[in-house]
Amino acid sequence: MKPSVFSLLSVLLYITILFPQQFSAAADSRNRVLHTACAQTKSPDVCISAIQSDPRSAAAKGDVRVFSLIALEKALSEIGGMKERCPEVYRRLIGDAGDAIKKLKARRDVPSVNLSIRSAIKDVVTCSKGEDIVLTLLGISKDVLNIIN
Repeated sequence: MKPSVFSLLSVLLYITILFPQQFSAAADSRNRVLHTACAQTKSPDVCISAIQSDPRSAAAKGDVRVFSLIALEKALSEIGGMKERCPEVYRRLIGDAGDAIKKLKARRDVPSVNLSIRSAIKDVVTCSKGEDIVLTLLGISKDVLNIIN
């Protein structure tokens, strides 16, 4: 049986008009969660920019754990100068941030993740010389999780 012109037009109408609207609604929902999570931080604009710059944020479907993970990894990418200045603090920071990353990936409870992030923040403060962006990103990583609590 041949499909009718009407049924073909109906399918075409759905694909061209309704499907993009559904996709757009999902994107709006993700953006709303990102903006709500970043509003919990001291630097909402930095938060939004840092998280949206990572392709995983689009696939995160509003999962604030992914947002926290992205901010943590971006913070770690900014700590290069600390390795020479404060090698012991650098090692602790890598350990504490790595612990937080493992807990986030294992979907552990938020207080446990926050404890590891707070330890990482203390590490940076101990040897802070211009690592304001690191402190900001670590704070973002901790604060976006507040939406879960």
